[in-house]
Amino acid sequence: MNVIKSVVKRILVLPPNMFLVNFLQKIYNIKNSSSNEPGLITITFDDGLESVFSNAYPIMKKHDIRGNVAVIVDSVGKPGYMSLEQLRELSQNGWSIVSHSMTHRDLLALSPQEVESELRESRKWIIEQGFKGHNTFISPGHKYNSTIDSITKKYYSFSRNKTNFKGILGCYGFYRPNSLPFSPFSISSFPFERFYQSNQGRKKMKNYLDYAINNNKLGAIYSHELSDEMVLPFKEIIEFISKHKKNVITYHELQ
Repeated sequence: MNVIKSVVKRILVLPPNMFLVNFLQKIYNIKNSSSNEPGLITITFDDGLESVFSNAYPIMKKHDIRGNVAVIVDSVGKPGYMSLEQLRELSQNGWSIVSHSMTHRDLLALSPQEVESELRESRKWIIEQGFKGHNTFISPGHKYNSTIDSITKKYYSFSRNKTNFKGILGCYGFYRPNSLPFSPFSISSFPFERFYQSNQGRKKMKNYLDYAINNNKLGAIYSHELSDEMVLPFKEIIEFISKHKKNVITYHELQ
């Protein structure tokens, strides 16, 4: 069994041709479609990297679309990360500045007291800066357990602690948005940086977002940096999302 898993993993790290998977996903979406109220989309950039301000922000601003930055407090102003002034500009333009902990350490490796400090102090910092978004915590590496959950609930209203990009299937898996009303402490998200570099990957993202909008779901997508070579495919995705921009929401707007 271990040999089979090893072979499958080697196959799945090859550049994927997801045509069949996208086709099956589309069939699944049609079969499970409903006539409910329109869904929502939220876009998050983890870590607070400077390339997001330089490359993603101008594109999104042009289309009047706002997002979320999950900030590592101790990294603010360091090389490669956004400055406090840049975060303030995003906040003043309607973005949510949400917690990604103080130091981005693996919470599973910390004591309960250290976890509490990471969550409490990062929320406190966001409030002190006057940023909207102190209601949301993005767990570093999507690592969590019952202890982390209980501490999170003391300080936050929402927690994104799951990623769809897990398991042996990786890019080939089915990706389902969050149901509405969603579970506030187990929000899952689609890692769009894994997909928008290929045509088939972008189609997969669009299928995910279409399904969310047309079926009263929360389509949460996230990335980290936005390097120069990612700008054009990212622009295509934002232009697609702009057709639904009245359904795009930030975390501080979630109820």
